[in-house]
Amino acid sequence: MPRTMFERAIFAQLENYVRKIASVDDVLDFLNDWPQDQRDITYDVMIGACRKAITGNLPDSAVAENFRRFLKRHGSLAETTGLRA
Repeated sequence: MPRTMFERAIFAQLENYVRKIASVDDVLDFLNDWPQDQRDITYDVMIGACRKAITGNLPDSAVAENFRRFLKRHGSLAETTGLRA
């Protein structure tokens, strides 16, 4: 199944920069960089959701919404006012 872009990009606030996340593949790349000591049950759920989306068993839009929640829970959801998607 071809990968698609999210309807709206998600911006993750990291220490020194903001990272744009625009697809399930971007979410997986981001999660691969997530610190080992911060990998909790929400991390595991996000990995599982990405795998389901890749196999066509979950819509990409569900991954996007859950990733926004993941970032918010971890205090990493960037303020998007003024940022371009």
